[in-house]
Amino acid sequence: MLTNLESRKLFNQFLEFIGQTHNQPVETELTEDIENKVKDLEISYENDSSIIIREAPNKPPIPYDCRHLGFRDCNTKTWKFLIDVLSDDNHSFNFPQAYHYPEGYGSRRVKNKLYDAQWKLCDEACKRLLIFLGKELGWTFPKGFKLYERIVTGPEREYSFKFRTRGPSGDQSIRVTTGPIDDSGPDWSGYDEVKLLSKISQLNKKLTLNPDCYEVLDRLIPCIKYGRETYGWSDEDTKGLMSG
Repeated sequence: MLTNLESRKLFNQFLEFIGQTHNQPVETELTEDIENKVKDLEISYENDSSIIIREAPNKPPIPYDCRHLGFRDCNTKTWKFLIDVLSDDNHSFNFPQAYHYPEGYGSRRVKNKLYDAQWKLCDEACKRLLIFLGKELGWTFPKGFKLYERIVTGPEREYSFKFRTRGPSGDQSIRVTTGPIDDSGPDWSGYDEVKLLSKISQLNKKLTLNPDCYEVLDRLIPCIKYGRETYGWSDEDTKGLMSG
């Protein structure tokens, strides 16, 4: 006769077996279904306080104010992050290097606070979108589902949203830009920290594609200098941005 402990162990093994043979395929099927829905979704820039969402190509586009999407107002850093991505030429974003290895620390690494700040903005924006899509469209997302993914063909640490995007001029998602550089500058006055980081990310991506382009470097350096003077970025923060 089995003891209580043996009975419990056998029961747990049975539950595990049921989960592996029944629940997993269903969960995988649900994940694939929601992935396809997200890929058909289109989110477009309308203005600095609202976006346009089209559930699928055969559905009508509907404008939504930032507050309808769960953001406090259009001045929050999280909302500005979303708008910056939608209005970016490549509709992409970049996380700075996560760790530094400062001289004198040996092999000990130091966390880059700019990486944490950028990741939190992205994570918070995605959470609000997931909640909105769940309530407005009735979509159910698996635990840990991400609305963004790394661009395999792009520079290191470059990401884009899984849904389709359109910017202010109606341009749709573009993964990599190889055309002429059209950045105006280097006048960074009036840039808040989020927009400045986004601009640095854009310049870094162009420098990665064309390392010998001194025109980009001449714009990147004053941009970072402005961030140091205005937002107090440390030497380690600066190194992370230059290597990002």
